[in-house]
Amino acid sequence: MASQQYSLNDFIGFSKTMAPAHTYLSKEVLEIVHYLSTKYGVAIQQQQESKSKDRKPKVFGASGDSWIQARDFKPTVIDTKDNNGMNEIRGALNKISAKNYDTNSAVIVQKLKELEDAAALEKVATNIFDIASTNKFFSEIYADLYKVLLGEFPEVFTKILDEFIAGFTETMKTIQYVDQKENYDDFCKYNKENDKRKATSVFITNLIKKGVLPMDTVISAIHTIFGILQTYINESGKTNEVEEITENIFLLITNNSDILKTAKKKLAPSIQALAKLKAKELPSITSRAIFKYMDIIEKMGKL
Repeated sequence: MASQQYSLNDFIGFSKTMAPAHTYLSKEVLEIVHYLSTKYGVAIQQQQESKSKDRKPKVFGASGDSWIQARDFKPTVIDTKDNNGMNEIRGALNKISAKNYDTNSAVIVQKLKELEDAAALEKVATNIFDIASTNKFFSEIYADLYKVLLGEFPEVFTKILDEFIAGFTETMKTIQYVDQKENYDDFCKYNKENDKRKATSVFITNLIKKGVLPMDTVISAIHTIFGILQTYINESGKTNEVEEITENIFLLITNNSDILKTAKKKLAPSIQALAKLKAKELPSITSRAIFKYMDIIEKMGKL
């Protein structure tokens, strides 16, 4: 891809060519250029001739060279090549909705079928899963899509799904609260990761609903998460982490009536024990978390 390079004089020339004869770079602009050029090692001299109608700044390097010569500038080149069709696949994923599902899902399947390299297929499939498992609003539609892809490419998408579930439970161990007063940027990242994790929980419940994921797999994952929760509850300074894990447990159990029914049979003792706790009874249990478990018990009672 060819790239175009410009010197400062090109912009000055452009200003004089396009503007009326009396219009030149303003004093404010020249001061900004002077500041930037000085900061990066280039001196600017402005010659002012009191009797001349032309007032044009001249740019000098250490030896009178131009701006480009002085700075050895290398332009950024953006690769616009569609790598393995991922741009078109991503576009179809971003546009997919209930109304255009058939059209866009067909585009995605066709693009995947065009891939001959198994490694490339797995890479693209992983990208699809990352997008599908983090969009809470279109979670059910993505679950429908995943079911189709699993049928078309069972080996690849089954492998990714198994790895995903294992990785999801592990993320509960990596939750680490960040106080916004101490580091606001990290606090924003913390919230972003929490949102992504909760969207993934909803996606998992929709995979169950579509018959993509076995019920036993999810119940086993929830048991594992309960184990992590129990550790955090007994550690000081983990209240925020406990509440975040509790939010995910609540979504995993209550967002799907089939899971809720199964949980009533297989997870009730653990949930009831948590619901009966009192705030501050353990180092990191909170009223907010306890109320969530009470809500789960209440929903189970309505079945």
